[in-house]
Amino acid sequence: MPKATSPRKTPRSPAKSPSKSKAAAPVATDGSTWRASRIRIHETINKTAAMKLYRLTAGDLAKLSFEIKAPDAGRPANHQPTHLYNEREVEKTAWRKYGGPEGFEAHLVKLKARHAERWPDCEFPTPNAYQALSAGPAMPVEGDEWTVTPGLAQIKKRMPEWMWAAYNAALDDIEMYGMEGPRGITYRAREAAMKAALTFVGEYPTRPDEVLPSSRSVVKLRAVLARAPAMGSDGEDMKSHFDGFTGDVTYFWSDDFTEELFEALITVIEKRGIEGWEHVRWEVYDKYRECLPGISYDIKEKRWTDDAIEWLCGRLHHHPRFLSTRRCEYTDAGRQYNRLLPRLPFGRHKL
Repeated sequence: MPKATSPRKTPRSPAKSPSKSKAAAPVATDGSTWRASRIRIHETINKTAAMKLYRLTAGDLAKLSFEIKAPDAGRPANHQPTHLYNEREVEKTAWRKYGGPEGFEAHLVKLKARHAERWPDCEFPTPNAYQALSAGPAMPVEGDEWTVTPGLAQIKKRMPEWMWAAYNAALDDIEMYGMEGPRGITYRAREAAMKAALTFVGEYPTRPDEVLPSSRSVVKLRAVLARAPAMGSDGEDMKSHFDGFTGDVTYFWSDDFTEELFEALITVIEKRGIEGWEHVRWEVYDKYRECLPGISYDIKEKRWTDDAIEWLCGRLHHHPRFLSTRRCEYTDAGRQYNRLLPRLPFGRHKL
């Protein structure tokens, strides 16, 4: 009689824990559709910064060419030379790795949010060209290249439009001439500088919305302004003064030219009154800033100055021994013009 057999049980394999899904690789994008880089053509970046700021590895940089910079004098003997890469090429490498410009920016935004949760008091390391992302979503305004961070957008709301444009243009000059070094002024530095400029909003009179309608006296003034000499131009109407103690050179319009300008301004006041002067003084102010140093920002001292502001002031009290922008005391017409002006508290400006 056959033995009864128990049903055979198939042993169970140990339960497998659910595998962690890997992050999806960035979707490859067509490089021909990428936006233009905002980084200067010849900008360089060292290897450590390239890996840290662009979230790359040494392998990512392996195919890029680089320059070797010897250690600066005074460095320890064992200090390694610096590898300098073209930052645009580093940026393109990051774009290829993360799915184009938008993919890289999205990656930075994600990392920034995570960083803010874990280390809210620590700065998020970001390339200079992407600092708008580190401060939150960019808020560009159509036709306004300077509104690149939420902070700058808020500052713009508290500043007259002409002042916003003029002060930002002064900061652009710092970038253009490299006064802060090879990287120019960053978004963060621009925001700090424009925040400081808010202090001087009340130093300027209200700018008229429209220019003064043409008349014989106004046309004469504008003809004089059209011939105003610019710094660096040839001719007798541009003068300079060298300070042997400081080494500074001050440029100013000649007494002959300012005499003619004052006479034209006097005629406007006689024909159109102080209300007319309140309009045309802005035309003189703009022309001065166009021809000579006007609004400027000292990046080291973090201080604003406006050498053209005296043309907006009322009556001034200048001693003829001192150089001044308006130079009222240097000519008969200048003294007469100054006496015709109202005494305004605005004349005691801080800039």
